[in-house]
Amino acid sequence: MTRFHVEYIEIKRDELKRLLPEQLSFFVFAGHILNEFVFLQKLSMACQNRGSRLLKRKHRDKRWQAQLDGNATQTLIVQRILLGKIYEAKVFLEHYAFKKAWFKQLTKSLRPEGKTALRKLKSAHKRDKKQHDKNPFYVGRNKFGFHYHIPPVLNLLTKDEHLPEVFRFFLTDHIGSALHQGNEEAITSAYLSMIALKRKSAKAGIGRTYDLLLHRHRLIQNLLGECISALIYPKEQSNELKLKNRTITLSEKYDINSFEIPWFLPKSK
Repeated sequence: MTRFHVEYIEIKRDELKRLLPEQLSFFVFAGHILNEFVFLQKLSMACQNRGSRLLKRKHRDKRWQAQLDGNATQTLIVQRILLGKIYEAKVFLEHYAFKKAWFKQLTKSLRPEGKTALRKLKSAHKRDKKQHDKNPFYVGRNKFGFHYHIPPVLNLLTKDEHLPEVFRFFLTDHIGSALHQGNEEAITSAYLSMIALKRKSAKAGIGRTYDLLLHRHRLIQNLLGECISALIYPKEQSNELKLKNRTITLSEKYDINSFEIPWFLPKSK
């Protein structure tokens, strides 16, 4: 078991009412978005950990290939959900923060890392608008991750280049382990062909998409975290919210580099 420390903070509801209604709404949603990011990033890390361990195996047979296929599928599913969540966070910031007078005032009290994240995010959002419907985040959310949008995908899937030569299926007699691998390969190929991202291969495209996702994820995480901090600890000490904090110690048998999620699981007893 590994022991580690967590900073525990309490803020009473009446204290938060000192914020403007728009600030309070932003405060609540910002924390919610960060929670979603943390959870989905842990899923992504667990998939990557499993993939790395499988690729280190020297003995490779059909059982190994099944496990590798299952992990590739869950990795791409989590990636597309994260792409969609990042797109939603972008919309949230543009509609409820960037254009608001209170937010512009708040940014003056951000620490350097918060200001840097804000500047880079605004530049990234401008690039997104130029790409419009070929933007990886837009396509990930609206065509694959959050919606099953057939019309633009249909033409792509009628071309052999977007369909695997062989569709592989792994079926079980219980819920939770069946894998329709060829279907996922077709969807991934269609997604990569619809985004404005230069790549030499599908594998390279997936890697570049993940790098882009991770970079944007960190910028949003830094900005929202710094904004929450600035709302709790404003420059004017007279407006500082009253809170209680203490350090608590937790223990867990997993760490972020050993945690894995297998695709195939046995039937529960």
